[in-house]
Amino acid sequence: MDSSDEAFLKELLEDFKLEAAEHLQTIGDGLLALEKSVGDGGDRAKIEEVFRVIHSMKGAARAVNLLRLEQLAMVMEGVFHEIKNHKLRLHEDMFDVLYPAADMLQDLVKETGSSKGQETVSQNAFNLMLGKIKGLHKASVSKTSPSQKTPEKLQPTDTRTDQNKGNAKGQPIHKTQTAAKAQETSADSEPNPRSEAAESRSGSVDDAETTKTAEPEPDERIAHGSDTEGEKGMPDEGDAVGQISSKGGKQGGIEHETIRVPVARLLGILNLAEEMITSKNVLRYQSEALADQAQQLAGLRGKLDEVLPANTQSAEQKIAAELKDISQEFGIWDSRLTHLADEMHALQRRSGRNIDELIEAVRDTLLQPFSVLFAVVPRLVRDLSKSTGKKVAIHLDGADIEIDRRILEQLKDPLIHLIRNCIDHGIETPEVRRKAGKPDEGSLRVAVTQGDDRKISIVIEDDGAGIDHKKVVASAIKSGALNREGAGKLSTSEINRLIFASGLTTSKIITDVSGRGLGMAIVLEKITSLGGTIAVTNETGKGIRFTIKLPQTLATFHGILVESGTQLFLIPAQAVRRAIRVEAAAISTVESKRVVTVHGESIAMLQLSSVLGLRSAQRSRDGDLVTGLLLEHQGKKVVFTVDAILAEHEGIVKPLGKLLRKVKHVEGACFLGDGRIVPVLKPSDLIASAAESKHHHTRSVAALEDEPAGKIRVLAVDDSITIRNMMRTYLEMAGYEVATAFDGQNAFEKLLQHPFDIVVTDVEMPRMNGFELTSRIRKQASLRDLPVIVVTALETPEDRNRGMQAGANAYIVKSNFQETNLIDTIKRLV
Repeated sequence: MDSSDEAFLKELLEDFKLEAAEHLQTIGDGLLALEKSVGDGGDRAKIEEVFRVIHSMKGAARAVNLLRLEQLAMVMEGVFHEIKNHKLRLHEDMFDVLYPAADMLQDLVKETGSSKGQETVSQNAFNLMLGKIKGLHKASVSKTSPSQKTPEKLQPTDTRTDQNKGNAKGQPIHKTQTAAKAQETSADSEPNPRSEAAESRSGSVDDAETTKTAEPEPDERIAHGSDTEGEKGMPDEGDAVGQISSKGGKQGGIEHETIRVPVARLLGILNLAEEMITSKNVLRYQSEALADQAQQLAGLRGKLDEVLPANTQSAEQKIAAELKDISQEFGIWDSRLTHLADEMHALQRRSGRNIDELIEAVRDTLLQPFSVLFAVVPRLVRDLSKSTGKKVAIHLDGADIEIDRRILEQLKDPLIHLIRNCIDHGIETPEVRRKAGKPDEGSLRVAVTQGDDRKISIVIEDDGAGIDHKKVVASAIKSGALNREGAGKLSTSEINRLIFASGLTTSKIITDVSGRGLGMAIVLEKITSLGGTIAVTNETGKGIRFTIKLPQTLATFHGILVESGTQLFLIPAQAVRRAIRVEAAAISTVESKRVVTVHGESIAMLQLSSVLGLRSAQRSRDGDLVTGLLLEHQGKKVVFTVDAILAEHEGIVKPLGKLLRKVKHVEGACFLGDGRIVPVLKPSDLIASAAESKHHHTRSVAALEDEPAGKIRVLAVDDSITIRNMMRTYLEMAGYEVATAFDGQNAFEKLLQHPFDIVVTDVEMPRMNGFELTSRIRKQASLRDLPVIVVTALETPEDRNRGMQAGANAYIVKSNFQETNLIDTIKRLV
């Protein structure tokens, strides 16, 4: 394949990805709608829609030689063909196969363009999925008379064929071949024998089986190029290529109104536009410098005029006259320089306004509706409801409201965490809700609104149990985030905010869904990094509400330029509540901490230089005025004193890079107009350091006392020697001392003979299973407090409940198993 062919195929693949994303969204929405309509026999319009979209996706995949994707789409198409023609009944269990199949389609699209050996979907997993779908397809054959059977024997694609490098015969794809396909299929209603023949290539359909099967009736045939009953006008596989190539060329003037532009290109334009802010700052700096020079020249002329006598009759008359001429020349140059400074200032303002408008316009092109993010929510709620044994109705409002694409992408994880928290911790099981006088089905609502100030508000609320304040406080004390003395002084809102503390959880057991105490901390960190806030409103027994406030776009950075310890720093303006100047004598000391009163509120005061480990340039004396900034982050306030507040600054924050990204207190750097580079401080780190300062000594001593004398000892229990060796390797690499046992009985005997810090066990084992082992441990006085982690393939809600009742501290499903999850769980429990 020459370079022009490769470039053409690459372009086709990019177009295919865009088209596939729309198809996958339609398939996902369709499956959700069909699952809800199972009781009514299925929404026939949705069945037809999903069938057509899978058919189109199959054809598009074939056109760009994505053979595995084509084959998977083909077997899914076969199932929907049988459902559409009433040969297969739609039932709930079917969706346990169709949802994972749709996920695999998405994974195959994502791996498009990857080289051999880098596929995200293994061939074993692919073949297994084909078998599951064919199982559904075969169910349709058993309900069909011999004379009506459709082709059903499907063979896996030859794994030796690279899906991105050639066609079924091992030949490279060429422009002429693809263009010919597009022309062949331009007439929708004409049968396409070449497309039918293509169905049997590369083992996708068994040739012998197909030819021996009786010719299906027109309304039974899986559309391979022909218009069947109910499919009139449906594009053939090749039509997808025509659509990709022409991009809607047959639709009149539409192509002149809307075009598809890669997001990376828009982001590149935005980055270039934002770089012009630095040029704007330089222009402003030069304009101010020029005006300053003009002012100085005018001052010099004024001084010269003052010393020159009005009427000179002395011997120095000639010199004085020449000086007068020089003064007049100064006046001319002063006038010119002043005019030039005015012109420069006008240019600076005009350029600044144009740059701001350009940046705003480019940012607007990156706005996307929340419907893009909402697309993942119904499926997420469906899966979580099923895994937790709860019934949840999801309500989504404000899908049309737009927000910066970059913010939308970053919002996905926080939204998932909050929804997961609501379902797992908030909404009760049907039995519990019934006893509380609530309907069996819980309600979860996600609503987006936009204010006049372009601020976006996102509300996530449920009608569940809400926050149990006693459990939260107890968990905070247990995790070390709070002491018993301080717990009694907390307000309701402060207790609500404790849920964002890292490591805090009210869950009795750690599972793959929740219980690690990290989710809400991640939510807070992510929302804060986007320049937003999150508030919690709780009504115990009635539900919880999370309110997120965010800017519509990622705005240009605005900061306050300060001097501290002879160095310059920028502090984000959004964290600054006010600048203050107080007399040193007005600063009091409470519990060894300096405190200042601001509008009747006592607030801790620290020197910024001391927090950053710098030497302050000035020391305050009684009578001196102390200058500081009041910073606020997530409800916590601290005044940081500085040597001087210099100016406001607008610019672009440059990240520190991989090597410096973990530097405390600093989140990036900015260029000033004169070219100097100034660090941008991180308010959250500053306030956290201020809070830690008064406990620093005590916590260090406590940390030393709690430090373990040796390695943590783990007992890994599994009846499979392969799993035991794998666990041993993972845990020893993480620094743990590991012993193994081959079943529960063997493990219990070892626990009685040797000390261990934690047990990691499988469930299904001979002699004594994992649940029985856990129960025995809880009944043994010497082992009662020993943490137990259950790692199993059993993932139903009933199995999880059995694990909890047995006394397990954590429950990890093998299908979601990752060694990092296991290690994080051990760190949390030990």
